Amino acid sequence: TQFRLILTLLRVILDIPAQWLDRREKRAEEAEKVGARVDERGKIGAVAEAVETHLGVRPGRIVALPESHGSIWEIETSAGTVILKGGRGRLLMLESWAYTKVREAGVPVPEVLALEAQATPFLDGYVITTKVPGIPLSELEVPRRRRRSLLTITGELLRRIHGVVAEGYGWPDESHLEATGDVRGTQPSWSLAVQERMDSILSVLERQQVLRPETVGGVRAAFERHGEALQGCR
Repeated sequence: TQFRLILTLLRVILDIPAQWLDRREKRAEEAEKVGARVDERGKIGAVAEAVETHLGVRPGRIVALPESHGSIWEIETSAGTVILKGGRGRLLMLESWAYTKVREAGVPVPEVLALEAQATPFLDGYVITTKVPGIPLSELEVPRRRRRSLLTITGELLRRIHGVVAEGYGWPDESHLEATGDVRGTQPSWSLAVQERMDSILSVLERQQVLRPETVGGVRAAFERHGEALQGCR
């Protein structure tokens, strides 16, 4: 009897830490769920405030698009349905510029209604656009007899998109973008843009000891000898 009592006590004593850890884990899960709900309510409030501030209309139904992980919202208003997309300010400025330019070229893309590049408590930067009618490509089923005509239309739209050009070459000039909202390259020529990119990559490879210094020097010397071949390339 005493032996059974001791075994029972041991089972209780050994089980206490497990129960305590289980309770801690459950409390942590509950706190995480509460925090997620608070964050979600804060984001919805921030989205509503952004729409009302920039568009002057009170939003109705606000829904986060499931595939966006809480970064893209569909908002119904009295003036129509709009889309708010959150993200880094510079990337959104580039995206807004692209929307505007290809729209001017006749491509049916969203119209930019508002852009906020500065972060807010619940959102990073954001852009508000109209919602383009249609269905996602993943849900599109095209009969064989219509594919040729749709591919022709698609090719025409791609031609218009590739007809949009920006001043300069290379990576976008971020300081110019932030100051003006316009996009231009960091270099005045294609050859200088290639050299800028090559120097950046070679520096990383040399710093991480992927390439030896003499190999990096040889590549740079070869570029200097034959760099004129890039002159006039566009």
